[in-house]
Amino acid sequence: MRSVSALIASGQVAQIPYYLNRAVDSGLTQTEAAEAISHLAFYVGWPNAFSALPVADMTSQPLNIVTKP
Repeated sequence: MRSVSALIASGQVAQIPYYLNRAVDSGLTQTEAAEAISHLAFYVGWPNAFSALPVADMTSQPLNIVTKP
């Protein structure tokens, strides 16, 4: 998840699916991934986090990330 966080923070959304899939393969749950992206929004900025959401949804293992409160 460190790599995914760094990619989100730097705005490198094209590389997120690969690393997010590897994190899921290593045991990251859908809930944990969604919480991490939501948490990152406060630290790296909402634009970077919201740019990552559609890319995260395109991964081979859907994350069911909800963008509405």
